[in-house]
Amino acid sequence: LVFLIIFSIIISLIEVIGISAIMPFISVSSDLNLIQSNEYYRYIYNTFSFENDINFIIVFACFLIVFYLLRSGVNIMYLYLLSRFTQGRYHYISYKLFNRYMSIPYQAFVSKNSAEMTKMIITEALLLSGLISALLLMMSEIFIILLIYILMIIVNWKITLALTIVLAFNAFLMIKTVTKRIKLLGRQRVN
Repeated sequence: LVFLIIFSIIISLIEVIGISAIMPFISVSSDLNLIQSNEYYRYIYNTFSFENDINFIIVFACFLIVFYLLRSGVNIMYLYLLSRFTQGRYHYISYKLFNRYMSIPYQAFVSKNSAEMTKMIITEALLLSGLISALLLMMSEIFIILLIYILMIIVNWKITLALTIVLAFNAFLMIKTVTKRIKLLGRQRVN
């Protein structure tokens, strides 16, 4: 579990790098003069001795494609490990419930509904492992959101603050208006 939490933080960092790598590529592709005017682009251009600006952009694009393919591979590996962990929890919980039912005295066992016991072993264990999986995925998404927000604050804190206020106000209005409407429709449906 600790490994999955650490891995989700690593995934979050990779996602933020992936998001932040798009804008430099778009800016260089749209304005070739940036290669010579920006010190970082110029350093890379001179270090690798590119013959012209188009070759630089092609290599940049290839680098981004490889990065996104690797990112996808890491995400697939994370989802595999997450699924393996939750299925292991499902097996463990089912096994424990089954052993508990097997240790019940015979008279009590016979008096219980076998369909109810089967439901408890299969359905409840599956729901609990699904909950664990959803919580771990949600935690990973929260890490991504936090890191993106931190990156936005680093880039331009004033715009980030203004955007946060506007979105929070929008969410508040949405919750107030939609919640009342949903409750009203729910009451109408019940009646």
